[in-house]
Amino acid sequence: MWIFTKVGFFSAVEAAEPQPALGGIGDVLSIRARVEGDLDKLRAAYAPKLGPTIMLPNRDYPYRAYITKEAFAEALCRASLDIDYGNFKSMIMEVFGLARELLYAKVWGVMNDAEAKLKSGKGR
Repeated sequence: MWIFTKVGFFSAVEAAEPQPALGGIGDVLSIRARVEGDLDKLRAAYAPKLGPTIMLPNRDYPYRAYITKEAFAEALCRASLDIDYGNFKSMIMEVFGLARELLYAKVWGVMNDAEAKLKSGKGR
């Protein structure tokens, strides 16, 4: 699951390796980030139960932390309750500045194309 929030962009996937302190495979998520500090912001704003950030420099997402599915669901609820803007990209511009807003706008543009491409049968 890709998640864009007021505090950063994250990829949430089922943890591939056991996390004994949190639970077994199937109970734990790996929350991954591309930008240093985004997991710290997520932890501070919405996910106090998120484990420590681990840096793995040669991976697709160099920063990751682990959390139970239940705790992450609570974090997503907090993030949802914190929506206080009418335009996401404008809010990102205010919070993070132009560089990140332009990156997020590219994602928006690609997904905007999905409307026509998937509706017309050009994609699945």
